Amino acid sequence: MAHETLSRARRTIENTFGILAAKWRIFRRPIRASPENVERIIKACVCLHNYLRLMDNASYTPSGFVDKEGENGEIIPGDWRNTLASSGSTGLQSLSNVSGNRYCFDAVQTRDNFAIYFNSVDGQVPWQVNHVTQDSRTL
Repeated sequence: MAHETLSRARRTIENTFGILAAKWRIFRRPIRASPENVERIIKACVCLHNYLRLMDNASYTPSGFVDKEGENGEIIPGDWRNTLASSGSTGLQSLSNVSGNRYCFDAVQTRDNFAIYFNSVDGQVPWQVNHVTQDSRTL
């Protein structure tokens, strides 16, 4: 059960960052800004992302755009991966491969802070639990 939860959490996080990188070009490379401005940029993009998902989901993330889990638990890659590959960017970099600088540490801290917040009661939105449990193909 714990392994399934971790796999589902990983798929959700990969989908989230993959969609953001596919839709918002700023996420296709390290953001060179102060940690405070990076946080503002990320929050603005997440707000716009959530708005577009609610208002025009069929166009913003059409069917098959996000990864999904097959009947046997295998991951079926979403089309956001093709969008990033065709742009010449992977979107997601391994933090261990990035040269040493403060941006990497700050990025990890920011990501972890967002994960903690969005997985807490304070970070939930009223429709979130129903939305996730009713349609596993969405964020």
